[in-house]
Amino acid sequence: ERGRNAGQLMQPSGGAVDSGGTVYVTDAARGAVQLFKLDGAFVGLVGGEGKFTDKDLKFTEPTALAVDQGGRMYLCDTGNSRVKAFTAMGRLLFQAGEPKRVSAAPEGPGVLGMYLPRGIAVDEAGGFLYVADTGNHRIHQLALDGRHVRPAGRLGRREGEFNLPAGLAGGGPGGLYVTDQGNQRTQILDRQLKPVRTINLAAAGPAGMISRSPVHCAVTRSRDVIVCDGTDRLHALSSAGIYLGSFAGWRQGLAVPRFVAVAIREPEDLVAIDEGACMWHHFTYRRTES
Repeated sequence: ERGRNAGQLMQPSGGAVDSGGTVYVTDAARGAVQLFKLDGAFVGLVGGEGKFTDKDLKFTEPTALAVDQGGRMYLCDTGNSRVKAFTAMGRLLFQAGEPKRVSAAPEGPGVLGMYLPRGIAVDEAGGFLYVADTGNHRIHQLALDGRHVRPAGRLGRREGEFNLPAGLAGGGPGGLYVTDQGNQRTQILDRQLKPVRTINLAAAGPAGMISRSPVHCAVTRSRDVIVCDGTDRLHALSSAGIYLGSFAGWRQGLAVPRFVAVAIREPEDLVAIDEGACMWHHFTYRRTES
């Protein structure tokens, strides 16, 4: 429901689901993150417009976020072209990035220039955080203390190049899944940010089924890829790019989903962040072969 009261949303733009089933939803218009239970009950608010809000919790157009097993939250503070990390209690751990437009990734670690980052994923086992530096068409790898490890990518259409990379998912041994929005594909990278394979979304499924502007993806326990393409549908593909089917849509109340997150449980919980309807939706996902 659209509004500024507790539990209401103005411009939901990203989210995550933790292992305990808590749903985190960023609200770009309010500069806040709201927490809910999977049954829809409101839990709390982080950040926001209040004059007593801690300066560390002030965000400008927050979008993507990730949550680790310890409850630490990693957030794209998109309007400020940086990322922030917090403890489960809301204490700032680090912030990284400064507004900077670049034409290509620099050689080796350096000053972490970013421009409107819109994707983030955490790999606890590997000790890495990944950020989609959307406006600079590249991906950054950070250590979990905020140190910059390496950049990868530049504007282009070849493997390892990007055009407005947005959503990130995975990041563990199975690979980092990058929604390469302008190239209508999902690229899978290894932990050194080297390309492993590409899923061509424009060629997947029945003709015209998947839109040419994918905005985000999530990865399930079975490594299926759930694609959010900016229409009223979600699409499931195998990690090899085989189309498995589409679901949700306007009949289930989905208007314009901009973000999809997965809680790896059984059955798996999918949460779609619906900017068009100013709400979020909870689905369960079980793999079905097409």
